[in-house]
Amino acid sequence: MFDRLKEKLSALLEPVQTEINRLSARERMIVYGGLIGFVFFIAIVILIWVASTSSSYTSKIANSKENIQTIHELGKKYQKSEQQVSQLDAMISQAPKDFRLATELESIARQNEIQIDSLKERAGQPHEYYEETQVVVSIKDVDLRSLIDFFQSIESSRRFMLITNLSIKP
Repeated sequence: MFDRLKEKLSALLEPVQTEINRLSARERMIVYGGLIGFVFFIAIVILIWVASTSSSYTSKIANSKENIQTIHELGKKYQKSEQQVSQLDAMISQAPKDFRLATELESIARQNEIQIDSLKERAGQPHEYYEETQVVVSIKDVDLRSLIDFFQSIESSRRFMLITNLSIKP
């Protein structure tokens, strides 16, 4: 196989070699210098192409690493959200079937020695996973410290309750 290739190559190069041998020494040096320059030029072009390809791949690797880091962060956030959802589900499911928000708020008010003036219970916004109840509470003649304690008791209650809207009038 190599012999056949060598024969074909020598058949192609023989006329070129004959022409080079006919040239003077000075002309041969010019031809050899041109060939060496051409080979160097091709080598430089190949090196530049390899370097640019390498740079491109390095850039792609850096972007991929950033994407992987983002995916890991999103995975952690997702797991944290899943944990919070399961905690909320547990809190919601712990509420007894006969739970009444108004009754619970009256109980917390009594514990904080606050007299509720009026309570209006209404349905909250519909949700897919749970039923929301809202209560409009009116309290009169209460000092600020007792009011703050009342709010903290609501927020830290063993039931899932939170204050979403607050209006204070003098």
